[in-house]
Amino acid sequence: MGLAQPKENKANSFLKAVQKVKGSGRKPAKKKEMPSIDAPATIRNKVDAYVQAKKKFNAAKAEMDHNGGAIIEFVRKTQDTEGLKGNFHGSYQVLGYEELVKFVSANKYSINTDDQEELQEILQENYDDLVEEHWQTGLRPEVYTDPELQERLMDLLGNEFELFMESKLSLKPRENFAQKLYALGVDVVESVRVFVKQAKPSLR
Repeated sequence: MGLAQPKENKANSFLKAVQKVKGSGRKPAKKKEMPSIDAPATIRNKVDAYVQAKKKFNAAKAEMDHNGGAIIEFVRKTQDTEGLKGNFHGSYQVLGYEELVKFVSANKYSINTDDQEELQEILQENYDDLVEEHWQTGLRPEVYTDPELQERLMDLLGNEFELFMESKLSLKPRENFAQKLYALGVDVVESVRVFVKQAKPSLR
């Protein structure tokens, strides 16, 4: 009677299968040629009108982006100047000779948690007044695939909370963030902007 062959480790089997597929040299299937439809005259006219309108739209959007960028830069300088004087406004009307646009900025910023220590150093005692910390807690990914961890989780959490759970920190600006920030002076404003990115304002 022969000896029983040891079962191959499932992880090793999976790895070998992955390596085999990777080295198979199979080429991706060619995309099928897109068929053309011989449309009636009414649809052909709409196709032409659509493409022409799209070209005009793209040209207009490029011009709007170019001019809008200059307007936003101009208003932001005004916003900085007035904000540092204690006269902050989130929105402005900008007059042209014949038209006007509305500049609207929101209290929306992106803050990388890796920069938390730098912000705390810059803002000092003002940090808690300007930045709100949000924590999210959930199961570690390995718990979902490890029956042993799942069994232990069902039996107890208690003092082993950190073994199963992970927390994520996000930083968000508090209400009236910009107005409060301007009150701390130009040096603090410029230092904070290195780490806190405001959402792009809109022109309407």
